[in-house]
Amino acid sequence: TTSALMHSLPDDSEVMTSARDADHFNVLNAEEASNKLSGVKVLIADDDIRNIYSMTSVFEHEGAEVLCAMDGFEALEIFKAHPDLSLILMDIMMPGKDGLQAIREIRAMEGNSTIPIIAVTAKAMRDDREICINAGANDYITKPVRLELLLSKVYQLLKEKQA
Repeated sequence: TTSALMHSLPDDSEVMTSARDADHFNVLNAEEASNKLSGVKVLIADDDIRNIYSMTSVFEHEGAEVLCAMDGFEALEIFKAHPDLSLILMDIMMPGKDGLQAIREIRAMEGNSTIPIIAVTAKAMRDDREICINAGANDYITKPVRLELLLSKVYQLLKEKQA
């Protein structure tokens, strides 16, 4: 199972949150589950399965449908196959096609200037935020990600998109 896989992986300081933190959302009963993101389809692109697991757990708990990609090439394929995506969470440092390249290509496609994209990265240098925004991301968040902050950014971007 995904949970068994998560517990077999070594710790890593770049992992956005521990499996234990994500499991917190899984142990809530159905009555406590939120539907704040019901009808929202999220693409999570990250080459670390632990990050995908953590973010997927949170977004599914909030009622979202989640699609996952392990690199920029796969993210672009999924993006093209699902024009109804509501939001993209894009890791910046991935093998093959990195997140910045994928964001630029998404923004270059006709009609894709409004989909909210949050760059999720372990890089926290002074200019990294500006680099991500200039590539086309709407917002930027560093790893390890504080889940409450991530959700706050997501709610805000989706609200702005609807306005």
